[in-house]
Amino acid sequence: MVKLIYSRWLRTKRTPFRMMWLGSPIIFGSLFGVYLRMSDILMGQELLFFYTILGVIAGFSLSLFIPLLYEPDRQAGYFVYDLCSGVSRKWTFLSQFLLLMGMVVVIILVASGVFLLFMIGDRAISLGSYLRYGGLLLVTLLLLIPIFQMLSLKFGLATSVLFGSFNTLLSLLFGTTELGGAMSDFLPTIWHVRLMYTVSDVHSGLFAIYSLVMIIGLLLISMIWYNKWENRMYEGG
Repeated sequence: MVKLIYSRWLRTKRTPFRMMWLGSPIIFGSLFGVYLRMSDILMGQELLFFYTILGVIAGFSLSLFIPLLYEPDRQAGYFVYDLCSGVSRKWTFLSQFLLLMGMVVVIILVASGVFLLFMIGDRAISLGSYLRYGGLLLVTLLLLIPIFQMLSLKFGLATSVLFGSFNTLLSLLFGTTELGGAMSDFLPTIWHVRLMYTVSDVHSGLFAIYSLVMIIGLLLISMIWYNKWENRMYEGG
């Protein structure tokens, strides 16, 4: 499994993927930190707005980063190596998911770390709050990975970004306002934004558990799909 993950990582060497992946959270954390240094308008709600905006940006970014991860293989032969290498397709798909999960972890850690540097000495710091917000954001973002994996493999970059744009709009409308009402609780793809407003609520723990169960379910479904995927693009169909 480690070899599969490392092999996938090596394929991103000559692509803009790594620069975008590492640069984005550094830039975001820095810009938000500078803004807080210059303004007191968010006093007392720094973490709420930081992780809400991070959730919005990260949720959309996945729709772009995941297709970029697959792009070298698409250009090299429409995934023929992965599909015909002799390695179980299920393990191949799982290794891709684990790599992406690690990248999401790094994005949250880097953005939070940079943001924390700006907070030290200027605002009150509660590491417990950082862990709650960061942990809940991680779990809910992982829900999106199998979805974008399947969209990227089956339809490519345009469809993935289109769905990401629609879901981001949905997250802003239903996740940050009361427009969706109780219906928002039944839209798992916007939980990475919606639940930031209830992170201190006891129900957020339940939604974290729901998210973990759904991640496992989605991952199993997507692995089964990938194992049977015929790759019509490669066949010319």
